[in-house]
Amino acid sequence: MMSPGGPPLTLSIPRTNEETLSIDMSPGEVLFVLGANGTGKSGLIQYLYREHRDKAIRITAHRQTWMESSQIGISARAKREQENQLRERDIRSSSRWQESRADWRYQLALFKLIQARNTRNAEAIHAYRERKKEEFEELSSEENDPLFVLNRMLNHSNIPITIDIQDDEEFTAIKRNHDYSYGVAEMSDAERSILLLAADVLTCPRGTVVLIDEPERHIHRSISSSIIQELLSCRPDCFFIISTHELMLPIDIGTAKILMLRDCLFHVKNIVGWDADVIDSASEIDEVMKRDILGSRRTILFVEGESNSLDRSLYSLLFPEVSVIPKAGRWNVESSVKAIRGSKDFHWIHPYGIVDGDGYSEEKKMELREQGIYPLEVNQAESIYYDQKIQSILFPEKETEIQEAKMEALKIFSTKIDFSARK
Repeated sequence: MMSPGGPPLTLSIPRTNEETLSIDMSPGEVLFVLGANGTGKSGLIQYLYREHRDKAIRITAHRQTWMESSQIGISARAKREQENQLRERDIRSSSRWQESRADWRYQLALFKLIQARNTRNAEAIHAYRERKKEEFEELSSEENDPLFVLNRMLNHSNIPITIDIQDDEEFTAIKRNHDYSYGVAEMSDAERSILLLAADVLTCPRGTVVLIDEPERHIHRSISSSIIQELLSCRPDCFFIISTHELMLPIDIGTAKILMLRDCLFHVKNIVGWDADVIDSASEIDEVMKRDILGSRRTILFVEGESNSLDRSLYSLLFPEVSVIPKAGRWNVESSVKAIRGSKDFHWIHPYGIVDGDGYSEEKKMELREQGIYPLEVNQAESIYYDQKIQSILFPEKETEIQEAKMEALKIFSTKIDFSARK
C-alpha cells in the first residue's frame, strides 16, 4: 500500500452566479459529485480533467469494458505514444460523451499492470545487488505487487476469481474452488469493469487526481461500495473525485466530501458554470437523514404523513420550489428539522417543518416557530382545503364552481342535521 502524504489539491469550480467555488483536498480524500441527470456531472469530471490533465486520469461513464482479446499486444513505446494521443483527445469537449480508441484503453490499463510488476521486480533485484536489505524487503513485499493487491480486492469484495498473467502476457481468470481458467475477455461485465478500474488506479503515479464517472456501471451496489473503499485504502497518496447516481456510496464512505450539483450553464457546447454546494462531512447525520437531504433542493419542508399521503401532495402544490419530505408523525418532523439545523456541515440546506395544530399550546407553537417548525391553525392538513385562500391558490379559475359546491354541501348538511335534538 502506498504511504499517504504529499501536497494538497485545490479545485476551482465556476458557478452559475459567476463566483468560483474552491474545494481543498488532502491526499487520500474523496469528493463525491451528486446530482440529477442533466445537472452536469460528466461535464464537471471532464472540466476537472482538462484543468489538471498533467496529473490526472479519467475513467468515463461511457467507457468500453468488453475486450477483443485477453492478450496484450502493445510495446512500451506504443504505450507512450497512445497515452499522449489519448490525453490530447480527452481534453476535447466531445470527450464528455464520446470515447475515442476504446480498444487502446483496455490494452493500456492491462499493460500498466505488467509494467508495474516488471518495474517493481527490477528495482528489487537492483536493491538486492546493492545489498540494500530494507529496500529489497519492502519491494519484495506482496503489498507492492499490484496483481496481489488486485486479487485481494476481488477477494474482499466476494468476487470468486483470481487474476493471473501468463508468460505470453495473457491475462486469465481462475474461478475460486474450481479447476478451470479462462481469458479475462470472457469474464462478466462487472468483473471486467472492476479489473480495468483497478488496473488504472493501482498503477497511477503518486499524487494523481483520479476522476471516476459512475463507478457503479455494470457493478452491483453491494460490490461497488466495497471496491471503492478498497481503492481508497490502497491509494492514500491520490485524490479521488467520483461522480455517481448511487446515493449510498458517500454514506458508506462516511468522511467523504459531497459536491451537490443542481444545474449547469452552457455556452455553445461547453459547460461554463455549475449551481453547486459542498458538504464537508456527513458523519454527524444519521443515514436516514442523509437520504432525505442528498439530492434535495436547498429548501426542504418536512411534513406529516407517508409518501402517498394527502399532506405531501398538498404541500408540493403549494411550494413547488421546495423538496417536500413526509416523515410520518409530528415528532419525526420536529426531530428532522432540529437535526439538520443543528449540523453546521449542511450549511446550504434550509429545513422547515409543518405539523398539524392539534395538541400544542400557544407557548409551544411560538417555540416551534422559532425553530422553523410551523403548527397549522387547524387540527389536520385536510382542513386546509376549507380555507378560501387555499382554494383560490389551488383552483384560481374555479371560483364559480367552488361557490356552487359550497351551496350544495350546505343543502346536504341542512337535510341531514336533526335540529330538534338540540332542544
